[in-house]
Amino acid sequence: MNFLETQEFSIIQPVGVKVIAFYIIYSDLEKGVPLCRLEKIDYVDNVVEGRTERRFTVLEEKDKELDVMVMSLTKHRCDIAYAKLQNDNLEYTDKVVGAKYNENINFEQEEEEYRFRYNPIKQMIIIDADSGEQMIPIIERGTSDSDRIGKYKLLKGKRYIIMRLRIKPV
Repeated sequence: MNFLETQEFSIIQPVGVKVIAFYIIYSDLEKGVPLCRLEKIDYVDNVVEGRTERRFTVLEEKDKELDVMVMSLTKHRCDIAYAKLQNDNLEYTDKVVGAKYNENINFEQEEEEYRFRYNPIKQMIIIDADSGEQMIPIIERGTSDSDRIGKYKLLKGKRYIIMRLRIKPV
């Protein structure tokens, strides 16, 4: 890869909607992290004819194909679309998946630990609905794949988007 080679795409952001995008990174479980995680894509906002154009930039070779997830967040709803990015061309691959959520009702912001059985083929992904940041779990090793346990530290009453990604191991 040449120094500072990038891929770019832009999305017109509707009023009252926050659009964020992630590219999917696949890795080895041996490194102690999930096989799959989402990397938030950096962006710059430009106002074009009174509407906000959000230009996303990924530091990757133009001819490399990337799996991208685009999320549109509003106060009460999240829409998720998957796409392929290659040569600055974003091509959507599936239908949009939508989810509704309620406003935060607990303002105590107590942190609590949540444990789950870790499945490397069906990754559980948790995203903070307000900031758009992915929550990264801690994976505890077991004697086999079925014995692995994941832990998240989450704030009670905060809005999160939780999904499962089905992936093929690297």
